[in-house]
Amino acid sequence: MLSIALALAACSAQPTPLSTPTSTPEASLTHPTDANVVILRLEDGGGIMPMELFATHAPTFSLYGDGTAVYQPIDTRAGNPVGGLQPLQWRKATLDQAQIGALLGYALGQGGLGEARDHYDDPSIIDAPGSVFTIRANGLDKTVNVYALGMEGQNTPDREIRARFLALAGLLRDFWAQVAAGRATDAGIYEAAAYRAVLLEAQGVPGEVRDWPWAGLAPADFTAPPNSEQSEAIVSPDQARELSATPEGGFFAIAVVGPDGVLYTVALRPLLPDETE
Repeated sequence: MLSIALALAACSAQPTPLSTPTSTPEASLTHPTDANVVILRLEDGGGIMPMELFATHAPTFSLYGDGTAVYQPIDTRAGNPVGGLQPLQWRKATLDQAQIGALLGYALGQGGLGEARDHYDDPSIIDAPGSVFTIRANGLDKTVNVYALGMEGQNTPDREIRARFLALAGLLRDFWAQVAAGRATDAGIYEAAAYRAVLLEAQGVPGEVRDWPWAGLAPADFTAPPNSEQSEAIVSPDQARELSATPEGGFFAIAVVGPDGVLYTVALRPLLPDETE
């Protein structure tokens, strides 16, 4: 349901090119410059989704103060991701100061974030995903939650600014198009310093079952963080590669037999620069 909703929203979005003048001049823009501080982010999620997808959920796009962008490419492959389709490897790009200014200026101006309020609801729709924008620029430190973005009808409140949010979301969801257009420089696959591994007892009978991959990590070492019901552990890139030679995009679920004889699934996702262990 989440995949279908986001695909429809992405098709509906027609982002304005960044070369179009914005309401915020690039030269006047200020923002944090730290490499682990988010200055622009889009996170899509919520609604009804399987636990495996929830466990690997991550922001769609993140731009950091030093000009590093980490984003998830649009997945056009057919198939059910929970059925074993491995997520695409996350990409990394770099933006210079002019490119940062153009993107933040667009987000604040035509993208609507500069004048947006905190929440936009649509009571006519239930169990739909939401989109969360974060921006830190020009003295603003703001989070904007937009429910059911891209599903607007004739009676949806705030349709005009929602259309601006949708165009901004379309641009960030397909950030590879901005890279290809020369508005950022491709820096290859994002290589995380660490991964979050989520351990769940397997439901049903999975197809392929692997042996427990870690000699120095037991099921008891996975613990539930505060306000969470899922057991997690932080693993190194080398430990992640014991699950797969290409873990950079993470995994929805891999079935393993624990040293305790219990059948588990392991979900894996890279940690972002602003995420602590």
